[in-house]
Amino acid sequence: MKLTDCLQEVAELASYKSLKEKNLAMTFCAFFLIRDLEKNLDKIQLDFFLPEEKKIAVFEHPFFDFKISEDKIESIESQSTQLVVDIDRIEQKTLNCLMKNKIEIVPNKIIAILKNNVWNVTVMDKFLSVVRVKIDAASGKEISVEKKGIFDFVKIEKK
Repeated sequence: MKLTDCLQEVAELASYKSLKEKNLAMTFCAFFLIRDLEKNLDKIQLDFFLPEEKKIAVFEHPFFDFKISEDKIESIESQSTQLVVDIDRIEQKTLNCLMKNKIEIVPNKIIAILKNNVWNVTVMDKFLSVVRVKIDAASGKEISVEKKGIFDFVKIEKK
């Protein structure tokens, strides 16, 4: 599946057409993928910025309708759909980055967020290891790779 396939599927919805009529300046701004490798399940979400309302419209797969976020957002960059690394290649590209950086992990979940032309990918295993990989979506170049334990991301406050 490619990003343009998802966008086309959403664009054919009556709910999308109605939303677009009311928000002519609406732009695609982000894509989210949560891939559970053990259960072979994907959760997909497309986000569209509504500048008139300063909010995000969220379409989740299977695409039927949308939700409007409660948060106010002043502005957000439009996301390009011209990608070298598309949805169908992000998992393999991420695993290649891990091998190149000699990071050994057996992933059970991959969370990939495409925003501002950068893939922010979080790879997790069942031992609570976490690797974060950033990939330029337009060029396919690795930006950064960082391995940590899950507890490095959790703040514990003392009472």
